[in-house]
Amino acid sequence: MNEQKPVAVILGGIYPHGFLMRKLKARGYYTVLVDYFDAPPAAADADEHIKESAMDYDAVLKIAKEKNAELVMSPCLDQQMLIAARVSETLGLSFPFDPETARNVTNKRYMKKIMMENGIPTAKYIQVGKDTDLSSLGLRFPVIVKPVDSCGSAGVARIEDPALLAEAVKRAGGWSFSNDVIIEEYRQGREVSVYSYVRDKKAVVVTTQNRISFVGSDIVKCFSSVCPADVSAQVKEKLGEVATRIAQVFGFDNTPLFYQAIVGEDGEVSVIEFSPRLGGGTCFYLMEDNADFDMLSASIDSYHHIRFDKDPVPEKKTILAYQVQGMEGVYDHTEGLEEQKSKGLIAEYFMQKTSGMHISTEKASSARVIALIIKGDDRMECLGKLREAMKGIRIIDNEGRDITDRRLIPAEGDIV
Repeated sequence: MNEQKPVAVILGGIYPHGFLMRKLKARGYYTVLVDYFDAPPAAADADEHIKESAMDYDAVLKIAKEKNAELVMSPCLDQQMLIAARVSETLGLSFPFDPETARNVTNKRYMKKIMMENGIPTAKYIQVGKDTDLSSLGLRFPVIVKPVDSCGSAGVARIEDPALLAEAVKRAGGWSFSNDVIIEEYRQGREVSVYSYVRDKKAVVVTTQNRISFVGSDIVKCFSSVCPADVSAQVKEKLGEVATRIAQVFGFDNTPLFYQAIVGEDGEVSVIEFSPRLGGGTCFYLMEDNADFDMLSASIDSYHHIRFDKDPVPEKKTILAYQVQGMEGVYDHTEGLEEQKSKGLIAEYFMQKTSGMHISTEKASSARVIALIIKGDDRMECLGKLREAMKGIRIIDNEGRDITDRRLIPAEGDIV
C-alpha cells in the first residue's frame, strides 16, 4: 500500500533499475515498475509491478496519472527514456531535459545530424530512405548499418560486401520503430565507453572502459569490457573534452552522460553514439565500487534538477565485466555461480533473466543471462579468473540442458 508516499514510476525491468528502486525507496518513494514481462529482474525490488509495455506512451501516461506520480523515470534505458520525457512533460513533472532533446538523443537520424553540424567527431554517414540508391553511397566499405531508434544493438551489422547491403538495410529497418536506417563508415580502432557526469556544463569523467565486441554481418554483440580503459592521459583528457562538447551542444547539465567512441591509433576520437543517462549494464556498480561515485543517486538528483557535488576518486582495481550468454531456449536456472564466487574468481554477479524468460539470439541483449564482475591487479589476472570461472558456470534451460554459450570468452589480444 502506498501510504501517501511520493510515487516514482520506473520504465523497464532491467536489473540496474532494481538497484535504482532501492535508492528511491530509501528516499521515501513508493516505486511502480512498468514492464510487460511476468517477472523481470527488477520486479522483486518494486513496491508494485504493472504488466504493461514501457514503450506504450498511452499506457504509461494512464499509469502515471492514476498513481499521481511525482517522477517518471528510465535512467538506464534508451528508448523508454523518450516515453518518460513525453509523459513527464504532459503531466508537468520534473525531468532532466525536454522531449525534443530526448528525441534528438534517442534517434540517430537527429543525433548524427546535430553532431556533424556542430563539430562533434563522428563517422561519415547517410540516412537511408526508400528511394536511396544503395549502389552509390559515397561511403568507404566496410560500413555499419543501424536502425535509427532501436535498443540493445538490435539490427546493427557490419557489411563488407556491397551485395549484402540491401538485405542488411531491410533487416535493420525491421528493428526500427520508425523503419528508418542509417549507414555509416566503419572506423578502425579500439572501442571505448566513457561514463561521465555533467556539472556546470562540464563533463567529469568517472570511468572509461575498453569494450570487447563481436561485429558480424548479421549481429553486433558487446560481450565484455575492461575498466579503466587502456588509453594515455592525453587521450583520456580528449575523451573528457568530447563529453563536454556533447553536453554543450545538446544542452545537458547536472546529468549523467555516457558515450561510445572509436579511438584510433593516432589518438583521434570518433563518437559512435551517446545518451544523457547511465548505461544499461554493470556501469552503475563499477562506478560506485571502483570510483566511489554513486551515479544512480546522481541520476535521481538530476530528475529534480539538483546538482550532485561529489567527485570520483582514482579507480582502485582493474575490473572485467563479462556477459554470460545463452543459446536459444527458455531459461530455468544457473549452476556454479556461488561456488566461483567463494573461490574468489568472481567478485559479484547480476542476473539478467528470471526463470521462464526466453533466451533469444536474435539480438545481443536478449541472449544475456548473467553479468559477471571480475577484479584483479591487471587485465591478465582478470582474464585468467574469467576463464577458470567459466569452467564451472552453467545456464540450464527448462529441459535440463546446459545452453551456456562459451564461444565469446575474450582472448588475450582482446584485452591487452
